[in-house]
Amino acid sequence: MQNQINPKFIEVLVRESFDCFQRGDIDDAKSLLISFLQQCEPVLIPYFERSKRELKEMHYIRKHSEDPSAVFSADVIIKYFERKGITHEFK
Repeated sequence: MQNQINPKFIEVLVRESFDCFQRGDIDDAKSLLISFLQQCEPVLIPYFERSKRELKEMHYIRKHSEDPSAVFSADVIIKYFERKGITHEFK
């Protein structure tokens, strides 16, 4: 079995996550977004380890956006990668 990202599957995860968020089903929205992140982790972790800019942007969105779904997704993404030991700060 190959460890390749299935673009259609991750698209469905993200779409369903935001649909759940819009319905107020925050727990399922979070679970689906985390599933998306887990699917993309093999690509995202090395990327975020090399480039902190996108994580910095997530912090900005979380603090300044007026779009509740953007704030929600930024928060989930930040917390997910913090648990993996990846932050926007250079160490």
